[in-house]
Amino acid sequence: MNDRGFSLLEILIALLILSICLLGIGGLAQVAFKQIHAAYLRSQAIVQVNNMIERIRSGDQNCQVWNNDNQRLLPHGIGQCNKNKIKLCWRVRVTECIESKI
Repeated sequence: MNDRGFSLLEILIALLILSICLLGIGGLAQVAFKQIHAAYLRSQAIVQVNNMIERIRSGDQNCQVWNNDNQRLLPHGIGQCNKNKIKLCWRVRVTECIESKI
């Protein structure tokens, strides 16, 4: 029998399947890293909003200092604050905002 090329064909098919699986895992890892980064930015924004709430409650209503921190911590981070409401927005691909009433 002439079966010498059959094992080589099996190896090539196995390598093709393995490479497709590895590309899929790489794509999933990329999506996971993007979601982790988005969650990190969201948590930073929550900390910043809570920080400003505490500043307002203690009598410090200087939004400019707070916005300087926002721009340093969040991409395109800008906030609005007054005695009743705080809003903080940032943008990576789309604009996301967090809003809190005092």
